[in-house]
Amino acid sequence: MGIVVTGLFAVIILLANQTPVKHHHTAPSSYPSNGFGGYQFYTSVNQISARWHVPTIASSSSGSASTWVGADDADFTHFIQLGVTEDQYGPGFPRYQAFWSDTAVGFHPISLGTVQAGDDVRAEMIHNSRGWLLRFTDYARHGIHVSKQIFYAAGVGFAHGDYLQEDPSPGSVAARDIPYPTMSLVTFRDLLVNNVRPTIHKSDGGVLLSNGPTILVPTVPSHNSFTFFQPHGYALQYLRDEKGLDAAVATFEARLTSWSSDSVATRKRYGSR
Repeated sequence: MGIVVTGLFAVIILLANQTPVKHHHTAPSSYPSNGFGGYQFYTSVNQISARWHVPTIASSSSGSASTWVGADDADFTHFIQLGVTEDQYGPGFPRYQAFWSDTAVGFHPISLGTVQAGDDVRAEMIHNSRGWLLRFTDYARHGIHVSKQIFYAAGVGFAHGDYLQEDPSPGSVAARDIPYPTMSLVTFRDLLVNNVRPTIHKSDGGVLLSNGPTILVPTVPSHNSFTFFQPHGYALQYLRDEKGLDAAVATFEARLTSWSSDSVATRKRYGSR
C-alpha cells in the first residue's frame, strides 16, 4: 500500500490544480498501490456504467494497461470490474480485449471478445438477485455486444464505485507493476451510477504512477466526463518523488508478505540490511 502523508495531496492541488487524493487497491494484497488513476467514490452501487474510446497504443515496447468501471463493498473484500485491456507484447500488433474480473476468479481478466483501438465502447454492470449482470457494447460497425450474468456477491452491498485507468501488476505479490505502454489518453464520459449522474468530487481522485515515465492525473469531472493530463513543473517533480517513495514501500511490503515462508538465513540477510 502507498504511504499516506498529511497534506500530501493538498500540495498537488496547488501545483497541478487537481486533486489526486489517494491511491486505491482493489484487493487486500501487496502489489503496488500507485498503478490506478481516475476516481473511486463512496456511494451505494446497484448499477454503474461509462463510455469511452479504446486508447491507441503508440509504441512497440511491451506493456499492459486496462480501462474499466468497477464496484467494491464497504471493506473492499468483494470487488468486480468490467472494461478493456490494452496489451503490447513486443514487436507486432497491439491486442485489445473486453474483459471482466472479480475476487472469486482471483482478479484474473476473463476475455469477452476482441475490440479495436479507437472503438467507442460502453461498459455497464447491474447488481441483481443473482449477482451481477455485465453488459459490454462496442459501437463500431462490427463491434461485439455481450451480456453476461455473473453469479457473484448477490447478497452483498456495494459501497464504492470506480472509474479507473490501471497499470496492472504481474501477480498478487509484486514490488513493481508491468511496464505501462505509450498510448493515447482516455476520456470517461456518460457516467451513470444507479442510472443517474454520479456526484464525484476532486477529493475522490487518484494519480496513476506507472512503471515507466507515464504519470496521469485525472481532470476535475465536468459535464459528466473526465480525462487525464500529464503534469509538468513542480507537480511533476513532486509526483516523481512520491513515485520513488511508493516503489520503496512496495518492495518492503512484497518482502514482508513472503517473510513467513522464507528460510531463517534469508530473513537474517534481509533483516541485516
